[in-house]
Amino acid sequence: MFVPSNLERLTNMVKGITGWDTGMVELLRIADRTLTLARMFNLREGIDSTGDKLPDRFFQPHLGGPSANNKLYERDKLERARSYYYSLMGWDARGVPTPETLEALGIDWAASP
Repeated sequence: MFVPSNLERLTNMVKGITGWDTGMVELLRIADRTLTLARMFNLREGIDSTGDKLPDRFFQPHLGGPSANNKLYERDKLERARSYYYSLMGWDARGVPTPETLEALGIDWAASP
């Protein structure tokens, strides 16, 4: 409900609320680190990229109404988007953060997924 409309406003909100002298780049790095740590935790717990998908019903056409015969998603486009996201995050094709990504984010993860 209260999501700022852009990164500059978000940065100003974080500065105002916390008193931190931070910037947009640092906040984006914190987000990358947080998402990567969550991914590493999930991998350790056995939750891998097989869960990074949508249920089959998302790929089936609507049966009636104004959207009849339209699909919400196409599998190949979703797969390309997932691969692109993994790449942007510095993860391999299986969704596992690369050693270089972990090092760049200052994550010392002793357990390997």
